This record gives sequence, C-alpha cells and structure tokens, in this order.
Amino acid sequence: MKKHLVYFFSVNDTFVKVGCTCSTLYQRFDALQVGCPYPIKAEGIIQCSSKEEMQETESKFKQDFANFHKHGEWYYLSQSVSEFISNSTENADKEIEVSRQEFLAYRRQKYKNTPELSESQRERRHKRKLKRTPEQEREHRNRINKRKRERYRNDPEYREKQKKYHRELYHKNKQKGASE
Repeated sequence: MKKHLVYFFSVNDTFVKVGCTCSTLYQRFDALQVGCPYPIKAEGIIQCSSKEEMQETESKFKQDFANFHKHGEWYYLSQSVSEFISNSTENADKEIEVSRQEFLAYRRQKYKNTPELSESQRERRHKRKLKRTPEQEREHRNRINKRKRERYRNDPEYREKQKKYHRELYHKNKQKGASE
C-alpha cells in the first residue's frame, strides 16, 4: 500500500519545509539532506489516506501560515507553526527508520539477483573507459566512490563486509611484510 505523507523538516530551528510525498520518507529526507548545507531534522508527518487528501492538507497549512512564508516550500519556524506541528503531527523519526529499512531491503534484493558480467560486457566497459578523458575518468571515479560512501553509511551489512575485507587485507599485508 502506498503511503501519502505530508512532512515537516526543519533546519537550524529557523526554517521548516512543508511538502508531501508518495515515495518513502527516507528517500525524500535523504534527497533534501544532500542539497542542504545544514543538518535537517524531521519534525513530524501527517499520514493521509489518499493523494487528494495529502495535497489538500498541505495546501491548508500553506494558506493558514502564509504570513510565515519564506521561499518555495520553506516557512519561518515561528512559535505558532511549531505548536501546529507538535499538536497535529506524528513523530517522523520512526517512519524514516521504517522506510529506510524497507528501502535497504529493496536494494539488497534488487542487487542480489543481478547476474555477473559476461566477458563481452566487461570488454565493452573497458572500451568505454578507454574513451574517457582523464577528467571524465576522475568524475566517473568520484561518482562511483560517492555511491560507495552512501552505501557504506546506510547499509550496515555492507559496512561489516567492508570492515572484514579491510581487516583481512591488513593482516595479509602485515604477514607479507614480516616474511620479506
């Protein structure tokens, strides 16, 4: 069942973003955090039964608090806005964690069933790599490393696997150095 959520995310206890989403709250939270230089805090959510109700709830908030509007979907986090959020919403932290776990399970399942690359696929990748300029190659490596960092940060199983790999590598190199 698809969830219809109106969310309230704050930044520095100064501004609050009001929006709605039908995707997982974790993905929305994560997408906003990437583009924001300050930590975002989940203030609350309102669960709605339909897309229309969700849009109506968001519009009503925007009309009621138009005098606190800053820019786009951002509002000043005044005392009256804060009271509305605390009285009308549920805690968003639990929902973010649940949707995060669902998202990670989906990703694990998706990549678990990915077949290994065939020889011809590996050759095609290698040819593409040779066509890149050094700058394009650097950008490509940065994108891949960014994905790895995100996965390391968000996937505990992957994190443990990487730690185990690096411990083994460290001990191999240590033994290799001692034998020389």
